[in-house]
Amino acid sequence: MSITLAQIYAGLRYADGARWADPVITYSLPTAGSVWSPSAYGQGSEPLDPAYGVLDAAQRSQFTAALTAWSRVTGIMFMETPDNAGMSGQIRVAFTDLATQGSADAAAYAYTPPAPGFGVGAKNGDIWVDDSHKTADASLGSFLYATFLHEIGHALGLKHSFEGTTLPTEFDNLRYTVMSYTDAPDGTLRTFNQQGSTLFANGVTVNPSTPMLLDIIAIQGIYGASRGAATGADTYTFDEARPILMTLFDTGGVDTLDLSTHARASSVDLTPGAFSSIAIFSVQDQIAFWTARFPGFSSFIASFLDKPDTYTWRNNVAISQETTIENVVGGAGADTIIGNAASNSLSGGAGADSISAGAGADTVVGGAGGAAGNYLRGDDGDDVLIGGGDFDDINGNMGNDTVSTGAGNDFCVGGRDNDLLFGEDGADFVYGNLGNDTCNGGAGDDIIRGGQGNDTLSGGDGADFVSGDRGDDTMIGGAGADNFHSSNEAGIDRVLDFSVAQGDRVQLDPGTTFSVSQVGADTVISLTGGQVILVGVSMSSLLPNSIFGF
Repeated sequence: MSITLAQIYAGLRYADGARWADPVITYSLPTAGSVWSPSAYGQGSEPLDPAYGVLDAAQRSQFTAALTAWSRVTGIMFMETPDNAGMSGQIRVAFTDLATQGSADAAAYAYTPPAPGFGVGAKNGDIWVDDSHKTADASLGSFLYATFLHEIGHALGLKHSFEGTTLPTEFDNLRYTVMSYTDAPDGTLRTFNQQGSTLFANGVTVNPSTPMLLDIIAIQGIYGASRGAATGADTYTFDEARPILMTLFDTGGVDTLDLSTHARASSVDLTPGAFSSIAIFSVQDQIAFWTARFPGFSSFIASFLDKPDTYTWRNNVAISQETTIENVVGGAGADTIIGNAASNSLSGGAGADSISAGAGADTVVGGAGGAAGNYLRGDDGDDVLIGGGDFDDINGNMGNDTVSTGAGNDFCVGGRDNDLLFGEDGADFVYGNLGNDTCNGGAGDDIIRGGQGNDTLSGGDGADFVSGDRGDDTMIGGAGADNFHSSNEAGIDRVLDFSVAQGDRVQLDPGTTFSVSQVGADTVISLTGGQVILVGVSMSSLLPNSIFGF
């Protein structure tokens, strides 16, 4: 699913190019004594309607917050001015009865900025909210706050997404723009409350708390981009009990999404322009949650929740196109985390996590994955990957990676380039693959394979299987009865600590032809296209089964 810049501009900007000429835009918050231009507002108009009213203190604060949300993402700067007989701002907001103004179905409306070439009129930028919302909550995420965001969008030069040249249908909803009237595809939060013996079901729209992904692109096309918002090291947290729909906009610093307090799993994608699902709450999990609270109403609860538009906390946080978030700390659930091109620090926390670092020199920490284990991928760049105390599936992929699997029986692959791999405790599979790798098994009965390249392999404690594979390799078995593997065309492999007393042996592939000779202090096993050199070992000390498998 994709959309072009031309489609965004045409779908969200007025055809006449309505905009403020100066990026410094004044605003004022009318009081009971404010004056409205009599030439613009005649008898019976908005400020002269009996239902006229002004915002209370909390609403005024939240309207200012909504202005700030817009100024964060674009080159606009809002400046507050007094609202009196002598002066007022370009943007003003108040209540009136919209039904008497011919807009009975509207919650609010705004007068747009002037089109280029036209002078500024007294009404341009004025926002009128229906008087039915005089006592409404305007907190972040509320309908009134979303209304403020929407109407400020009009007052800055954005139109409805469904009028004139429209946005493509799949983008015409609140997930992508506050200028839509259509809920996000799964944008209905469903809850229950019991009064006496009756259980009541409630469904409300999850409203955006910021300008959304396409709004930011459209408004920046008019006023330019902001470069002064959130330039420090910011940490973003979310209350998993509260519904959210927002776009993160951040222009600098090393930033973190911190989900460490979350019990539910999240799916995080740090790619600019992508959506993440923070604290996923599936329909089935919601049914189980509410049924546990109201066990006598299980069928009613299931039928009300099991709908395609039920809010599940999926695709609820977008990252704007120009925003780079560097770090993620996961929670207790089975999180999925995808990095970006920056140098990321990605930590899954508890739970069986899947982490793909993306490009850049990244640090990936799996945490405690439980029986299911963690799935960790370094992707491009020189990465550091650290497993948890249980099973981990780790692949460094591109770059010179450093991998530590932690405890548990782990699967570890270096990928391309020159990697440093540590199996740590447990019976691990450690495979260098391409490049000149250093592979260490650690404690436990490990399988250590070099792959291609000239590798250094160490089994560590335990009865290990050590194979250089292709290339000229150096092998150390460590404590325990180890098997050193080789085959034809394997290159020249040196075993530095072969011990007959410990039960070490050389394993050759079936069909391998070989000869054994004493060369100086070493025993040399000559193969077709390769050698195994047992450094410091006398050929006469070998047992009949010291070389086997052929």
